[in-house]
Amino acid sequence: MDTYYLEASVKPFESEMIGVNVVGQYMNEKAIGKLKSYSANAGNEATKIDSNIYGIGLELESKATGLKGSLAYNKSGKKDGYHNNGGTASFFGGGKDPLFTSMDVETANGEGDIKAYKAKVGFDFEKVGVEGLSTALASAYFDKKASSSYSKETDLTVAYGYKNVNIEAMLSSIKSKDAEDNTRLRVFVKYNF
Repeated sequence: MDTYYLEASVKPFESEMIGVNVVGQYMNEKAIGKLKSYSANAGNEATKIDSNIYGIGLELESKATGLKGSLAYNKSGKKDGYHNNGGTASFFGGGKDPLFTSMDVETANGEGDIKAYKAKVGFDFEKVGVEGLSTALASAYFDKKASSSYSKETDLTVAYGYKNVNIEAMLSSIKSKDAEDNTRLRVFVKYNF
């Protein structure tokens, strides 16, 4: 499979107090080689991968207070007769992709014809004397037109780093039209040797 990814950003305003960043992205994935040949011959929708996803984001930072915020939007194109109507969830899996609206679990690349919206606010406690501690609250809505469904995810993250150790705790709440509500807590510990 070939993946093409392009991301661009511009800072239309930055001062000692405030920073503004506007970002855009485009991702295209297509089946190639044996996978493409197999898809053409077998006509198997599960192997026909051809997706286009666009995104835009606005990031704001108050350098004086340690507050950060962002708004993001992604749209995945619809392609009838292709895997997940133009999605590629089986390639990345979960929200581990580079899309601006991706959360811990939910992502806009799960199927074609998704519109995703995300808002995030964060705080760096260094500004109040606690170096290495930060927190963020993000919420996203995924309008899944192709499957007449939707999902919402809210993630609360608290991270602390000291010397070679980083600890991150994430509480995620996921609500979906087609599945039971799901809440989970995950803790990650990373040590740099």
